[in-house]
Amino acid sequence: MTLPVGSPRRSLYVVEPTIAATEKAAGLRTGHEPVKFRVMNEARRNAVGNDVSYEIAVANHARLLLDPDDWPAKRAGCLQHDLWVTPYTATERYAGGEYMFRSDGSDGLAAWTARDRPIRSQDIVVWLNMGMHHLTRAEDRPVMPTIWHSFKLRPHNFFNRNPAIDLPKATGLGVEPRK
Repeated sequence: MTLPVGSPRRSLYVVEPTIAATEKAAGLRTGHEPVKFRVMNEARRNAVGNDVSYEIAVANHARLLLDPDDWPAKRAGCLQHDLWVTPYTATERYAGGEYMFRSDGSDGLAAWTARDRPIRSQDIVVWLNMGMHHLTRAEDRPVMPTIWHSFKLRPHNFFNRNPAIDLPKATGLGVEPRK
């Protein structure tokens, strides 16, 4: 946001969290920019009062280039969003449905989330699409090299303090060993 003229700073940023309550609200298209999501447990707070959560940081993911009415896109409706959230259901195991290559589009994430079930305060599954397209090049033949896509899953307000800080107390000239 831009600050008024006369302020020693010209701008600052404000975090405005949005908590998705249902599956449709959680289906996100990121614009394929690096992005962070948080998966929170609103029933638990850390020692300073923050909701405990995990942060999902995503970069270097692909955009679906297929027209939504193209059969491969209908079959793989799971590719319509970069991130999906569903309540945990033991029978919903494969993002593209049980048999994606024979699918008519009635199975998988797109079909499941059409029901728009509640996800807040539920056991959930977070589905993340990392990539789909590969533009081939001469060097891909006869063996295609590995193409790396990645994400980070890390604690966010999960701990009461930095768990890596565990140094022994210093005394005099040296450091006493831990007991």
